[in-house]
Amino acid sequence: MYQIKKITLIPIALTMLQAFETAHHTISERPLTIVTVELLNEDSGEIAVGYGEVQSFADFSYTLENQSVSREILKTVLLPQIRRFSFSNPQSFSIRLNQLTPFASFAKAGLEMAVWDAIGKLTHQSLQQMIHGQGGTVPVGIAVGMADSIDEALTQGYQRIKLKIDAHVVDFENLNRLLKNILNNNFQLMQTVALQMKILHKLTGYLKMLGSLNNHLVKMILYSMRYSKLIQVKSLV
Repeated sequence: MYQIKKITLIPIALTMLQAFETAHHTISERPLTIVTVELLNEDSGEIAVGYGEVQSFADFSYTLENQSVSREILKTVLLPQIRRFSFSNPQSFSIRLNQLTPFASFAKAGLEMAVWDAIGKLTHQSLQQMIHGQGGTVPVGIAVGMADSIDEALTQGYQRIKLKIDAHVVDFENLNRLLKNILNNNFQLMQTVALQMKILHKLTGYLKMLGSLNNHLVKMILYSMRYSKLIQVKSLV
């Protein structure tokens, strides 16, 4: 069994090497909360410190949980209930967090990440070993804007590309070129489009004309003033 002895929250802000522009704003600084968990192995008496991070954003443009909300839920809901909490494995710890609140995914992920790290140190296992992962490598993705170099991302070996588009100023000719470039290289495409609903039909109709989209999944997260909707476009032609 494992018992939590101490939890520390460390708010930090990372200055990005290159500002990242989305449909909502330009991000030049990334707020995070480092979570440290001091964990005791009750059988051996050994103690290890695990590290996790709460990755929610500074504002509510992405989700209803921002950094302030994450930290408040950690301080007032989660931490008071799990201090001195004993559990047998990371999975049972995750179950306990979900029992405390079905919300606050970022806050819970930061805690769970630290627990996985601590248990890995106590059992001398990597995360891959603990989750019975296969292989020696993991495909890595990257998020880019219309102005970024897709070719450079492909050359660097990224296997998943998330293309950020401001649909208010879409250059459809350039979009066509970028999509074909990605799909011709047999890469998985995730396209995030922030737009008003009035241009939804124009954009989806345009994508249907791209015959190379067979067997690819395009996720378009469509935002409006009133609601958001997730549309999955699969094998459009």
